[in-house]
Amino acid sequence: MALPELFKIKKNRYIDADGKRCKKDTPGAIKKTETLSDWYAEILPIESLRERIERRKSGRPAPKRNRVKLCSDKRAAQEMLRALIDANERNAAGLVDYHTQSNQALGPILDEYQRHQLAKGNSANYVGITIARIMAVCDGCQFLRVVDLDAGRAANWLYEQRQAATKPTNTPSPRGTAKCYQAIAKAFGVDTRTVGYWRKQGAPILPRGQNSLTEIAKWRATYVDEKSTMGAGTSNHYVTALRGFGRWLVKHAKRAETNPFENLDKIDARGDVRKDRRVLSTVEFAALVAAANESPQSYRGLSGEDRAMMYTLAGYTGLRAGEVASLKTNSFDFQSATPTVTVEPAYTKNSELAVIPLRLDLAERLKSYLLNREPVTLSIKRRAETVWPGNWSENGAAMMRRDLEAAGIPYTDDGKDYDFHALRHQFITGLAEAGVHPKKAQALARHSKIDLTMDHYTKIGIVDAAADVERLGAIPSGRTDHAARAMGTDDHRAALVSATTNAGLGQQTRDQKSLGQQWGQQDLESRVISGDIGDGPKNVLPNRGTKKAPQNKRFTGLSKAPPVGLEPTTNGLTVRRSTN
Repeated sequence: MALPELFKIKKNRYIDADGKRCKKDTPGAIKKTETLSDWYAEILPIESLRERIERRKSGRPAPKRNRVKLCSDKRAAQEMLRALIDANERNAAGLVDYHTQSNQALGPILDEYQRHQLAKGNSANYVGITIARIMAVCDGCQFLRVVDLDAGRAANWLYEQRQAATKPTNTPSPRGTAKCYQAIAKAFGVDTRTVGYWRKQGAPILPRGQNSLTEIAKWRATYVDEKSTMGAGTSNHYVTALRGFGRWLVKHAKRAETNPFENLDKIDARGDVRKDRRVLSTVEFAALVAAANESPQSYRGLSGEDRAMMYTLAGYTGLRAGEVASLKTNSFDFQSATPTVTVEPAYTKNSELAVIPLRLDLAERLKSYLLNREPVTLSIKRRAETVWPGNWSENGAAMMRRDLEAAGIPYTDDGKDYDFHALRHQFITGLAEAGVHPKKAQALARHSKIDLTMDHYTKIGIVDAAADVERLGAIPSGRTDHAARAMGTDDHRAALVSATTNAGLGQQTRDQKSLGQQWGQQDLESRVISGDIGDGPKNVLPNRGTKKAPQNKRFTGLSKAPPVGLEPTTNGLTVRRSTN
């Protein structure tokens, strides 16, 4: 299609005798004609077929041409004009003009993405964290429009966050005690929200309690100063948020032709564990539940019995804190042959409906608890329709810390914590110790990859490993003659061959029976290797039969040797190669 003709606009100016610009009617004004540097073009607005038909039916005149300003370079102006006409034609055909869409500001688009996430049924907390992560990357990389989004710049920003360390402070550590967040924040020169964040991360801070500023300073030195950089796992969470935003831009918003973060890869987080958790023994877990059940204190409206029931449920189902907090009375099904608990997609990590089977004894205890429990009292009504309402899930570690202390169990042991999410580790580790097949354990844990189930959540201690080692066969005695007799390669070969030939199949069968009665058939091999079996016919396993194998004419002159040792009974040769 031929492009409209480019032209330049001429403009008249008037100056006085001194060369200054003046009005047209000024006495002595001199007219000056100038040609502007930019190129212009006039194009007709593109009409769709429906608009054209309606215009002709109504008798309206054709639309006027629109004058558009291009640029000073003629060749570049032609390309701009061609792109403009193509965009108008795509709009008339109902196609998306990605060039125009990608130039829109990111602020309103992020608001639209937030509404989209909430409309999908995601929790407000999850959506808020996701939007905050996207905005942090956009601010750090100075992404202002959709066209600015770039995976390479985002990867560089994440790398800088993982490498940037907090400069050590030389200010002396505060001393004394503090009762409230404001006092702690003033002592450390931080905001009260920072103090709340420290408490969520495990700092020894209790509201309305005598908090030691020295202990808080020690925790801060080991946790904040050493772990102030972004962890690999957190970096991967940012990547997940950016990828989801890029997919939405392409699939739903139609503001990008391709995902700008499609090539933004995650990094290996196995070597950078910022929060390591452990599991309790059966006795310790029972003590934790008992301590919570007998506790007279409440935590954010939850009694000791409420907390004990939550710990038991999470320890035997692997539910996360947010999933437990979302459960309602109708989430439990006690009428079916297999009792279950159901978590709605809005509260699961993979946004899918989760139906988890319950042990029969756990189902009976839950049923009795739900029938006889006292309603949870809350100062502020929040999600009162749930079984365990309130905002306790935002800081489950503080709740667990109290009950662990009452049970005499340390919160941190060997650098590993036991918070509410550790109950999920407790459940998956219990499945492994019970011998549940890894694929079944993966399904119960609701993991997309089996490596996450077996490597990250399964905690096998040294005591369990030692018990597994004891299940191996007996160790060798270290004596050469015993090992040689076990393999059938010692100097007693002739005696063994003679015993086998003279005794016959019946004698061998009786020897086998006596061996089986004395040690058991499965332990026979280990006792032969360890040297528990002495010389004589008992060293010889029974032959499969007395039928002779056909002689191979190619190996004439070679005598056959009967089968001995623990190998399968096959007729071998005393000489493995020809002597010619």
